[in-house]
Amino acid sequence: MSTHEWTFLLSSFLLGSVPIGYLLCFLIKRRDIRNEGSGNIGATNVLRTLGPAGGAATLLLDFLKGALPVFYGIHHFNSPYLVLAGGAAAILGHMYSPFLKFRGGKGVSTFLGVFAVFHPWSALLFLAGFFAVVLSTRLVSAASLTGVAVVFFIHLFTRVPMISMIVLSLVLLIFFRHRRNINAIIGGTERRIRFGRTSHG
Repeated sequence: MSTHEWTFLLSSFLLGSVPIGYLLCFLIKRRDIRNEGSGNIGATNVLRTLGPAGGAATLLLDFLKGALPVFYGIHHFNSPYLVLAGGAAAILGHMYSPFLKFRGGKGVSTFLGVFAVFHPWSALLFLAGFFAVVLSTRLVSAASLTGVAVVFFIHLFTRVPMISMIVLSLVLLIFFRHRRNINAIIGGTERRIRFGRTSHG
């Protein structure tokens, strides 16, 4: 690999690792988002802590952390594998931020940003699956897992093995990061969201 390609991957990781939710909560309320609600730095927990504006800002900026590296990669490299690897690096940076001692979020917003640029149709179907589940269950975690699973199955049927393997690796990692949510869903204790408010059960 060339220096340009390595720099692209490293820069993608570092961009992804910027902890948007943590920074917003600290700057606005001087509080550590990791000590609030679920302890996650993602948009859902920021919504609970800072309200709709904070949640929306976190969602948008985490989305851009995935979209921008892929946009750059598409315009500078001929390899779709390298471009997707840059997106994967951004997702890994979000999940394992060196700025938070290699802790971070669950990667869903950044994942969506990656595929909104890399393969817009799969991002649209992600949103269709997400909203179908969140409107029927009010479980953001279940909706997020549904969305990423939809993206995997779309790419599985493209019959491009390397792309499918990268997507599968990302999906499995996102499911792993949601393991507590999955246990809570099974146990009936996962937090539900409704009109900006949360409840249990």
